[in-house]
Amino acid sequence: MFDVIEMLGHSGHDLRSSIILTYGLDLPLYDGLVRRALNRVGVWNQVVFCDLSCYIQDIQAQTAALHAGKQYSVTPIWQAGAFHPKVYLLLGPRHGRLLVGSGNTTIGGLIRNAEVLGLFDFDADKASGPHVAFPALFGLVEELSLRASDTVRKQIKSARQMAPWLSSPPVEDGRKILIGGPGKPELLTQIAECLPTKKADELVICSSSFDRELNGMRKLLPLSKAKPVCIVQPDHIEVDGRAVQKLGASVVWRPFADPYPPEKRQRKDVREHAKILLFGHGATETCIFGSANASAPALSATNTEVVVVLPPASKGEIVKHLGLAASLKANSVEKELGEKLWPPAMDERPESKFKCLLSAVAAVESGYRLSLASGEPPKNSRLALSDRCTARPSATTAIHREGDSFVAHSVKSEDAFRFGWIASESGDALSNPVGITWPSVGSQRRAGGSAGTKAGDYVSAMQDGAVLGTVLFELLDQFRDFEVIKIGSGKRSGSEKEKVDQTEGATEQPAEFFYTDAKSDAVNGHHWTGDRIDLDILASLVQPLSPMGGSQTLKDEDETYDDSRLEKEEAEHRQIEAQKGKATGEEKQRHSDTSGEKLEKAISRLERRLDRAAASIEKSLEYVEDLQSLAPNGVARQIWMTHIGAFLANRITESSDGEEFICLHPWCFANYVLRVCRALAGSKKAGGFLDKVAKSSWEGFDGDALTKGLSFLWTCVKWAAAYMVHYYSNGEGKEEIPESIAVASAELVAARFIWKVRAHCAQADQGNLKKRFPASDAVPPAQMSRTETRLQQLAQLIADVETSGNKSLLGLESDTTSLKAGSLVHNPKLGVTMLAMEGGCRPYRLVDLSHSSDEPVKFGALVTPVLFKGKPYELFQRTEESTV
Repeated sequence: MFDVIEMLGHSGHDLRSSIILTYGLDLPLYDGLVRRALNRVGVWNQVVFCDLSCYIQDIQAQTAALHAGKQYSVTPIWQAGAFHPKVYLLLGPRHGRLLVGSGNTTIGGLIRNAEVLGLFDFDADKASGPHVAFPALFGLVEELSLRASDTVRKQIKSARQMAPWLSSPPVEDGRKILIGGPGKPELLTQIAECLPTKKADELVICSSSFDRELNGMRKLLPLSKAKPVCIVQPDHIEVDGRAVQKLGASVVWRPFADPYPPEKRQRKDVREHAKILLFGHGATETCIFGSANASAPALSATNTEVVVVLPPASKGEIVKHLGLAASLKANSVEKELGEKLWPPAMDERPESKFKCLLSAVAAVESGYRLSLASGEPPKNSRLALSDRCTARPSATTAIHREGDSFVAHSVKSEDAFRFGWIASESGDALSNPVGITWPSVGSQRRAGGSAGTKAGDYVSAMQDGAVLGTVLFELLDQFRDFEVIKIGSGKRSGSEKEKVDQTEGATEQPAEFFYTDAKSDAVNGHHWTGDRIDLDILASLVQPLSPMGGSQTLKDEDETYDDSRLEKEEAEHRQIEAQKGKATGEEKQRHSDTSGEKLEKAISRLERRLDRAAASIEKSLEYVEDLQSLAPNGVARQIWMTHIGAFLANRITESSDGEEFICLHPWCFANYVLRVCRALAGSKKAGGFLDKVAKSSWEGFDGDALTKGLSFLWTCVKWAAAYMVHYYSNGEGKEEIPESIAVASAELVAARFIWKVRAHCAQADQGNLKKRFPASDAVPPAQMSRTETRLQQLAQLIADVETSGNKSLLGLESDTTSLKAGSLVHNPKLGVTMLAMEGGCRPYRLVDLSHSSDEPVKFGALVTPVLFKGKPYELFQRTEESTV
């Protein structure tokens, strides 16, 4: 078992180009982790090809990948079947590295799932020629480049020129690469030709996907004398129970058992995503693995697939190597599968939604050149341009034919645009959106970045569960834990230090524990965590729902990192790895990374991250009414950041000179939580982003994970409301006025969020808060109890007024003029909200949580008090008006 990020970023080779073929693509993961890992080892020419359907879903769910089209190109591929390979090809003047397998370029595929990948290396100083896999797959890449933009074709041409050894006579080592897809021989036929006999004695199948009629399984039956054994994950696969029943006893179905060593098994819900065919022939067995599931489109020539055929091995060797023995011995799950229902088709094919399909919009000297995967732009259509992926373009420009291609003229402020799509004169979208590809994508850049070994190591350490496949869900609730140190937001006072020292328990795990696999009571001697965990890498996986576009003023944080420091950290980390996690103390130079000055710089970087994420989702409220639906990732990324922030809030770290710091001030975290919950919940008519999550997203594995994440956010928002009430009423902020309407209306925000999530979550997740959320006790117990009671009352009032329509809870509109600022009121558009200023004369100023601004909105009428036990209900509010 190996770390894919480690294999990509730490080959020890001189590499310049990377070409990735993937079905699913997580753009924030690539932008924040993979790109940086490749950049830092010198790979500047980066190319990605992915499936068009998956690309459309990902690009519409978020727009956080700020370097897409500028530091790497992404070309979506459209075809009748799925573009389904998983290939990672790295090339340099004298070296090459190739990974082929089942893992997509997603958090699940690279970090979390049970995947199988094969490694091919080339070193010109040690081999006469490359393995045949290198030229074979580069040939596939050149075929794909014919569907890409001129810019991408130049990238592919540069990759070949920088790796002249690709043209050398290839060598073989017994492994074979098979490529299936349109215009190629049927993949199953290619597989059968590689087998030593026409019919195997036995067949073991691992697959994560099937066609509805199980025709792929039926195609495999004739290749085995014995009944094939198929290993699946019943909870996560989609099969039609009727098709399983029709196959009957001709297939043996076994449940997947996690092969990860029990002593290191941290993942509660690992996803089996490997695709394996294991043919037994007497005393030997032949293993085929790669991207192809046991489905008809994969085994025919419909999907584009890449698989590896291994040379014959001794019988039982592959099963032992892959840890499949427990799965093969498990009880049958045929009955369970036979009861499953095939889910209704939810996603339309792209060609059914758009008149034409775009694969690229490339910026050229005169404007933009369009690459079409299907169809042509209708007459008088225009290229819509925007800094975000919405149906409201910032600018449009006419499209015209130029030879065999279509081009559009440039427009002003073109640097602010990141996305383009074809639209009609009336503004209707005629094509899918794509990220703009800029000429700079193929330009050589200085190697550098911040991912490093540590990012891969620490992200890998967080394989504890998932929100939609992320490693960050329930970040600290499982063993082993993830210790974040050396990130601060303020020095601790003497009183704070004394208080913490007195409350620390004897069983508290030392920081050293979190870097090793040892149990807490087994940690002895000199153990320590790395000096610097790059929280920004983690935060890059949690990018905002939508960036701030042209208003973005933050400097590219890639440029702020010290590469020499990262190189030193790598060496230190590798030395500790060689010592099995035990440090002697000689590996690390404390003075370089742990000074107070270093910590203070980390403080501002972390706080900027939180503020930028909150500001971005708030600004995106401008578009909430335009959204038809929101992919769950749009919500999940906010949950990920909440887990990181909760872990850091009020956590203590120490500099090399003994000065103690608070990792993240509780106010900063409470501020983030309230602002995010404001955008997720919104007001009545426009709603918030939670209202835009499709009904189907609340079902199945993703729905369960999303619900669990929101349950923890429920805990955080209750705490955040109590914290802010105390802070501005009796704490340090008695003389301060918050800038954010979400903070000034903390109780309203929390109550509306709780009301929304109660439909999906049974209760708030308060498990193990001491470890997961150190700031949970930063609010006086009396205040916490009082706030929880009030939030229950408020949530019930909202439910009774907005859902039940109980008008007896509403007073007279004429009474509104005498209400104080902060009074709970009702308006047909906003639902239950509150007065931002004294009632007085109309118009009334009300809090609109669906509005992107922090300013109250004006209503001249239809504003009535909301009554609790017959009296107006007054909420906490902290504004200039409410403190007069």
